[in-house]
Amino acid sequence: MTTKTVNRVKKAVEDVMVQPEVIEGEKKETVLEIFIDHQRRAIEESGRALKALIPEAFQKHSEAAYKEAVEGYRTLVNSVIDEIVDQIEKVKLNSDKLDQRKN
Repeated sequence: MTTKTVNRVKKAVEDVMVQPEVIEGEKKETVLEIFIDHQRRAIEESGRALKALIPEAFQKHSEAAYKEAVEGYRTLVNSVIDEIVDQIEKVKLNSDKLDQRKN
């Protein structure tokens, strides 16, 4: 490597190693937190890149299919909840009738 390249690499390393300034009242970020933030953003950008490869019509129909599936599960869960509530009310009514007969 040439001296110019070595100096450029040293400068790049120094720029990376510089700790962020502490803003008054805010917590100083650690190098690990900065690294994790960069990795999170890299994953988000990778997701956007993959999404860009998928045709728009496919994305549209996939989203509609997902919403329909969620609505199906919502309907199923709500019907189970309604059935449970009905059973609880029946038990409560029977319990009240038994209490009235005892008195």
